[in-house]
Amino acid sequence: MGVDGRIVYVGDGGNDLCPALRLRDCDSVLPRKGFPLFKLLKEKHHECKARVIPWTGGEELADTLSSIKSSV
Repeated sequence: MGVDGRIVYVGDGGNDLCPALRLRDCDSVLPRKGFPLFKLLKEKHHECKARVIPWTGGEELADTLSSIKSSV
């Protein structure tokens, strides 16, 4: 959790869906493209309040996390 209370949740498995759906609209969930969480969030997008930012590889994930951190 960041200083301002926002949560950035990174996941890829089906078990990550429940915590992702509990996030608030000020939070972010980063599902890995092509993995169960990404597919489930596409199906349940209307239930997810958090900003969804898909990623593919480690470099893209690192860049995304840096971008989120610099926007705080």
